[in-house]
Amino acid sequence: MTVGICLVVAAFTTFLAFVLMPLDTAVRYVGYAAGVVAAVAIVLASQYSFRPPVVLRLDDDGYRSRTRSARGLFSGRWLDVEDVTVADDVLVFRLVGGGEQRMPLAFFGRDKMRLLRDINERLNAANGYRRFEA
Repeated sequence: MTVGICLVVAAFTTFLAFVLMPLDTAVRYVGYAAGVVAAVAIVLASQYSFRPPVVLRLDDDGYRSRTRSARGLFSGRWLDVEDVTVADDVLVFRLVGGGEQRMPLAFFGRDKMRLLRDINERLNAANGYRRFEA
C-alpha cells in the first residue's frame, strides 16, 4: 500500500512539475519543488518495493512490532501468551493476565501461514513442548 501511495504522489507531482516549470512567473519554482517531491516519492516507492518494512519480529524470548494494538505496542514474551487464535483475519494473542493483543493478518500478505507456523513453533519451544516421536 505504501508503494501505491508513493506512486500516486509521484504521478501527481510530476504532472504539476510539467505544467508549472515552463511558466515565466515565480510559480515555476513550485514546479521545481514538485519535481523534487516526485523524485523523492519514486525513491521511496522503489525502496519499499525491494525491501518491505518489518511488521513483526519473532525471537526465542518473545515478539515485538511497531504496530499498536488496542492496549499499546504489539509485543510481549512467549511465556505470557496463554492462547493464540485467528478470528476474522486478525491474529489474537490472549495473555496470562487476561489481556489481549490483536494484529490484522492482512499486514503479512502471502506469508500468513508461515507466520502462524513460526508462532506455533516458538510457543512450543518456550513452553518446553516437543514433537512426539515413536
